[in-house]
This record gives sequence, structure tokens and C-alpha cells, in this order.
Amino acid sequence: MTELRRSLRHEAVRRERRYRLRGLTKRASLAAFAGLCRAIIRLIRNRDPDRTARAAGRLMRAIGPRLRGHHVARANLKAALPEKSDQEIERVIDGVWDNLGRVLAEFAFVDRLTDYDPHKPSNKWILIDQAHIERGFEIAKRGGPYLVFGAHLANWELPPSFPGAFGIPFAGVYYPSGYPAADDLLIKIRSRRAKLIPARFGAAARIENALRQGSSIGMMVDLRFAGGTEVVFFGRKCTVNPALAWFARKYEYRERSAFPTDVFAWS
Repeated sequence: MTELRRSLRHEAVRRERRYRLRGLTKRASLAAFAGLCRAIIRLIRNRDPDRTARAAGRLMRAIGPRLRGHHVARANLKAALPEKSDQEIERVIDGVWDNLGRVLAEFAFVDRLTDYDPHKPSNKWILIDQAHIERGFEIAKRGGPYLVFGAHLANWELPPSFPGAFGIPFAGVYYPSGYPAADDLLIKIRSRRAKLIPARFGAAARIENALRQGSSIGMMVDLRFAGGTEVVFFGRKCTVNPALAWFARKYEYRERSAFPTDVFAWS
């Protein structure tokens, strides 16, 4: 019996060591990856954004089909769009990889892409028609706060920049990756354009405090949220974050969508 306890204890120690080693290896690899991303951003910042984004899109179209996410995307699209042929599904996924590559490359140019003045709209990358510019000023004049929801469409990193351009106080809720090196890099890029609230313990109180101070709040709503409200999406059950709906019902705030498309629109 004593020998058995000793053996079990030794096995537990070995497992703990393996677990810690995997954690250290993962953190080190992510730190190295974040450092590589910083180096790439510094390297390409002075290049042409359009050419760089196109090159990144081509690269991801080549790499994407070799990744596990490709099979997951195919299965999800077949479930969501059963009327589409295999060729049509593959074209959609190809476009997804192309867009992801462009978004990743555009991180290096976010400050230039979002350098937008609605009084003198001269940014060639951001096109907002006059009717929507006027609507933006109308929203700012009317006052908030507003609850803004978005999704991972086109370059989803751009919309948080525009409330400030129209004089609308704004804070965005983001989901930490859980890896400090990766989070530090993303925060450094994103915090140039908007205040950030991490979606972790205490986030509800920080959101409520921001709303009371008159700041609008933005959040992505197309992410799976463990322990959230169950909904049916394309015939499949999934859980989503009900926070925006909860605040809207509690305070009767207006809700707005913010989706980046060919022309950014206040809807």
C-alpha cells in the first residue's frame, strides 16, 4: 500500500511538471510570436497599405486551407447554407482567408486608415456618404449614451475609431486572449482609438460606470460566450453574450449597429 501511494505521488508530480512545462512553452511561444508581430509591423509600416494588404490576402489564401479552421469553416458554412455547392462554399472560405490576411496586415496602418475628419473627409480608404456623415453629427448632437453592436465583417478593427471623429465619447469591450504578450500588443494598437474595457470579472461595473459618464459602449456580438444566453443561429444552438440587451432593457438606451462595409454606415 505504501509503495502504491509513493507511485501515485510520483506520477502526480510528473504530471504537474509536464503541465507547467507546457504552460511555460506556450507562454514563451506566444511572447515570441508577439515580438515577431511587432517586428513585422515596424518593417511594413512605411510600405504601401493597399499593396501590403493584397499580398497578405494572397498569403493567407495559400496558408488557410492547410489549417484546422478551414475544415471548421467548411462544416459551418454547409450547415448554414445547405443550398450552396461545394465550389461556392470553397469560394466563400477563400474570401474569408483573403479578408483575414488583409485585416492582419492593416494592423500596421490602423492610425493612417482611421485618420478621418468628417468636416474634411479626404481619407481615400474611408468613404462615408454625406447623408451618413450628417447622421453621425445628428447622433452626436442628440447625445447618448448609445449601445453599439458590431460583428467580424470586413475590417472589424476600424469602426471603434469613428465615434471619436464625430465627437461621441466611446469605449469598446474586448475579449482578452488570456496570453499577456498577445493582449499587450492588441491593446497597444486598439487603445490609440478608443477606451477599452476587458470582458472579465468586473466588466459590468466598468460598463455601467462608463454609461453613467455619458460614454457609448461598443461590443462584438457574434462570438460564442460560454454560459451566455442560448439562441438558434442558422439552425444550430449556441450561446451569446446578453450584456448589451441587458443594459438596453435596464436603462432604455438606444442601440446602433456599426458594420464596416464598402461604405461605413450609421444604421
